[in-house]
Amino acid sequence: MCKHTIFFTKNITFLLKLFFFFFFFFFFFFFFFFVNEVFLITNIKKKKKKKKKKFGRVMTGYEIR
Repeated sequence: MCKHTIFFTKNITFLLKLFFFFFFFFFFFFFFFFVNEVFLITNIKKKKKKKKKKFGRVMTGYEIR
């Protein structure tokens, strides 16, 4: 019984680690796309100022279209 319970707890920790990893990855992706969308909206509203930012390469492709 003890061996079985230990294996079960290890499995739970492994699943929790996987869950947190996937959650963090998904959150990072969502945050990156959300920031890009916000920058796109601000760029569309303020087209008078043409300042090249670090995200310029990512956004120029969308702006040209």
